[in-house]
Amino acid sequence: MRQTYINFNLNAHYESIADRYQHTQQHNNRSLSLFKIGCVFVVAEDTLTETNYYFLEREEKLLAKLNPQKFIDDLAKEWAANEDDTRKELISWGLAEPEDYEVDEGYQGETIILVEGQYNDCWPVGYVYDDEHQEIYYDYCDDTPRIFSSVKAAQEWIDNADEEIYYLSNNEASRPKYIIIKP
Repeated sequence: MRQTYINFNLNAHYESIADRYQHTQQHNNRSLSLFKIGCVFVVAEDTLTETNYYFLEREEKLLAKLNPQKFIDDLAKEWAANEDDTRKELISWGLAEPEDYEVDEGYQGETIILVEGQYNDCWPVGYVYDDEHQEIYYDYCDDTPRIFSSVKAAQEWIDNADEEIYYLSNNEASRPKYIIIKP
C-alpha cells in the first residue's frame, strides 16, 4: 500500500466496501475501512490520533475486489501480529474469541487468566495481575499477567472472584468473563 499525505476528502462520492473495528473501549476504538472512489481503492486507518489513507497497488486492489472483508480482516491480522500481545489484539479486532485460547482439558502447566469485560458496547480484554501490595486484580490495560501454577490454582481464583460482591462500572452489563489460557 502506498500512503498518501494529501488532504483526502471523503466527502466526495465514495462507496464503503468493508470495515473492521476494535471493540475494546467505550470510545476511541481503532478501525480499518476499505473505500472505493471511482476505480480507486483506499484503506483508511483510524489510529485514534489521526486517520491515514493508503491507495492500494494493483495486486492489492485485485485482492480487495475479490473479497473485500477478507482483505480488511487479513490486514488487521497482519497488524495484530506486530503487536506485543497478538492474542489480545486478535480478540480486540473481533478476529478471535477469548475461548479460542482456553486451555484444553487435562492441560498440565502454568496458566494465566484472560479477562473479558462485559460492557454494553465494548468488550475490553486484559489479564489478572498482581499489584504492588500483592493483592490480585485485573486490568484491561496491564500487559503483565499473574502466572498461576496450574489450571486448578487459576480456577480457584476465578471461583473466589465469582463469590465476592461485584460492583458494575458505568455502562458495564455484567461481571467480566474469565478464561484460563496458557502464558
